[in-house]
Amino acid sequence: MTRSSYRTVFITAVLLVLATVGAYFGVQRTEAFVIAEREIRVLPEVRALGAPIDSRLHFTEYSVHSNDTNGGGNFSLDVRGPRGRGVIRVEMRKHLGEWSLKDYKFQSLD
Repeated sequence: MTRSSYRTVFITAVLLVLATVGAYFGVQRTEAFVIAEREIRVLPEVRALGAPIDSRLHFTEYSVHSNDTNGGGNFSLDVRGPRGRGVIRVEMRKHLGEWSLKDYKFQSLD
């Protein structure tokens, strides 16, 4: 490979990493994610972990798609409190412009 080819590969790799990191932080600002995070904090399984609850989005386990009136989102989050920790997978639904929690699965890690 020529020096130019190495440079092209390097620049492509850097751009790919930046795009991935940008998407990860960008999804955390979506209305779907903000509402999902608020909704999980009142679930009995999460409340049982105690307060305060710390949640972190899994780096590769998320998706959001929507238009003005309909859409959906899936998120996987680590949740931790003073009494335990777990993973929660959340399915969100947007219907007529309103996001709501459609389904979730909680798995305790303790």
